[in-house]
Amino acid sequence: HCEERQRRGNAAMEREILYLKVPSFPVAVEQLRDASLRGRPVAICATGPGRTLLQAVSPEARREGLYKGMLRQEALRSCPGLRCLPPNPELYMRITKFIFGLLATYTPLVEPIQPGALFLDISGTRRLFGPARDLAWKVRKEIRERVGLELRLGLAANKLLSRIATRVSPASSLCDVFPGEERHFLEPLDVKVLPAVR
Repeated sequence: HCEERQRRGNAAMEREILYLKVPSFPVAVEQLRDASLRGRPVAICATGPGRTLLQAVSPEARREGLYKGMLRQEALRSCPGLRCLPPNPELYMRITKFIFGLLATYTPLVEPIQPGALFLDISGTRRLFGPARDLAWKVRKEIRERVGLELRLGLAANKLLSRIATRVSPASSLCDVFPGEERHFLEPLDVKVLPAVR
């Protein structure tokens, strides 16, 4: 009985961290505003003379070989049909704050790390909202319906693992790293999935 009580106590203390990321968030927001941008190569970059870099690119632009940090002039030579848009940080922050407000109804422990990317500590919310995986799908559904944005979701026992999970999951999906399976999850992955590793 003591061992069973201890096992249940350990399970109750397990942390559950959900990481939500809108891929290419600035581009996704611009495509919400202008439906004609959907399905075509789009990049966010400053306008004007000089060496300007792409700040975000659409999936269609990535398929053309473009990437964040690429020179705008080089990108336009490589992809003449590229649509370059100036950044709108106020709009991006406003939408991020709205998403923050939605998520705060599930847990007070919401941590935005950049526009369109947030951590939620949903440890201990099972009795209110059910299993963490179900809550993750519920959050995704609400943001899709109320904001119109698609999410990548990563669920794990800590921030690092949940963030890595979104990097290896297909678009608009959930990658759940089960407690005790962290090593098996990480072993086959390239070191480049680690944040800040280039």
